[in-house]
Amino acid sequence: MINYARSSSKNLRRVWLALGFLAFCALPFSAGELDLHDPVRQINISLADETSERVLLEIGLELQAIDHQTKTVRAIANTYELGQLDQRGFKYTVEIEDLQVWYAARIANDSNKSQEAPALGQWLSPPFGQGSMGNYYTLSETISVIHQIRNAYPSIVASPRPIGSSLEGRRIWALSISDNPGVSEGEPEVRMDAIHHAREPMSMHTMIWYMLHLVENYGTDPIATYLVDHREQWFIPVVNPDGYAYNQTIAPNGGGMWRKNRRNNAGGSKGVDLNRNYDAEWGYDNAGSSPSGSSNTYRGTAPGSEPEVAAMIVLLTKTLTSSHL
Repeated sequence: MINYARSSSKNLRRVWLALGFLAFCALPFSAGELDLHDPVRQINISLADETSERVLLEIGLELQAIDHQTKTVRAIANTYELGQLDQRGFKYTVEIEDLQVWYAARIANDSNKSQEAPALGQWLSPPFGQGSMGNYYTLSETISVIHQIRNAYPSIVASPRPIGSSLEGRRIWALSISDNPGVSEGEPEVRMDAIHHAREPMSMHTMIWYMLHLVENYGTDPIATYLVDHREQWFIPVVNPDGYAYNQTIAPNGGGMWRKNRRNNAGGSKGVDLNRNYDAEWGYDNAGSSPSGSSNTYRGTAPGSEPEVAAMIVLLTKTLTSSHL
């Protein structure tokens, strides 16, 4: 999911109910090698036959939409991926030459428009929807915000604590919301995480919006109250802190298109797709994950080879109560 549009309280309001439903059960996309000189493009690809879609998956393209009537696919691709398309004889047209520039222009345009203030989180510093990176929170702002939420609602929010560190040594933070935070009561436990992929800040903002809905409406809204009283909900806002911090360096006002972590791969490519690095059926085939370090879906050298994923695997294999972290 990529969305660098300004935060919309109306859209996010639609999301929290779906997240609330998911909290009743346990919860357990894509650019390749990218740097400042390798723009990510939005393209339309013509499908030649029924096997074309699988070939696109093997290349590792992020497919945004498929139209079976016109036999076209909208996707995003960098130079490596365009080369893979050329080698396989695909025909395509470029709709947007540089998505990072395109997003930056849209962010600048949105900043000149009046914006509806979100209903939640206006007491935060900075207020929700007013982060420094295209209205999204930077990494440091995100860490500050989750501590602010804990400090404002200590009776139902546990102190944030690191579950591990990233490749470059940044902490990966987690916190829980429950009626007795930090105490194992035998309630169903839920884990929600965001920003496995560094260019997906909307996932983190949706999570924070849901957290704010729980804490600000506890005791008055029946669904929020039920979820806090009968679930232990864990939140990991940024699984990929290195990639997210890198996007801030290349596009401080928002729109950065780096996606993977910051691993130096053999052969000179950069980054592992953290969402393809988990041990469940790792390397099952090359459709959806790739053995190539230049691919946008590079799965790494082994299951859990990346410290960010290793920390998440440990978290998944034991009770989520804070006493066990």
